[in-house]
Amino acid sequence: MEQRLLRQIAEARARGRDDARPGMVAKTHGDRRLTARERLTALFDASSFVEYGALAGATTHPEDEAYADGLIAGVGLVFGQPVCGAGYDESVLGGTQSDRNRRKMAKLLYLAVEHRWPFVCFVNGAGARTDDPRPGPPIATSPRGRFELYDGLAELNGWAPTVAVASGKSVDGHAGIAMLSDLVIATTSAEFGGNYIGN
Repeated sequence: MEQRLLRQIAEARARGRDDARPGMVAKTHGDRRLTARERLTALFDASSFVEYGALAGATTHPEDEAYADGLIAGVGLVFGQPVCGAGYDESVLGGTQSDRNRRKMAKLLYLAVEHRWPFVCFVNGAGARTDDPRPGPPIATSPRGRFELYDGLAELNGWAPTVAVASGKSVDGHAGIAMLSDLVIATTSAEFGGNYIGN
């Protein structure tokens, strides 16, 4: 029983890596862009990134192909200093925001505030996931951990640096992350809420 479960976990982790999805990588590179994992790899010191919630999917099924539920998140070192980092994966459900990946983000923000670590987010994505199940009553739901996404970013203001990086569409909540960040780095192909930055 345990060996079967361990094998399923190892297989699920492997399926989410870029080398297991060459078609997605080729398409992303064809658009002259990096994958979400490549962006984070470029940010962090070599082999320092520790991913959080890699096995989260859109469902709890072991064969779920919504790898990391569309959000690569974790902690690593940048020039030897700890930094929290996240990147929405547009190849998974458009990099949309869901209840599950917001919980992952809430954990990162808690770590950033608790340890006064900088927070960097690659904000490309299509906004809220429209078919994501809504939490039940009460209407005012309790926070996912200590912080929700946006009040966590507000808490970091003046406490630790926050950086948003946009190289494509950043719709709705993704643009909101950029709006609440101390610094926004946008390429000429960045769009916020459908507005093209251009040259």
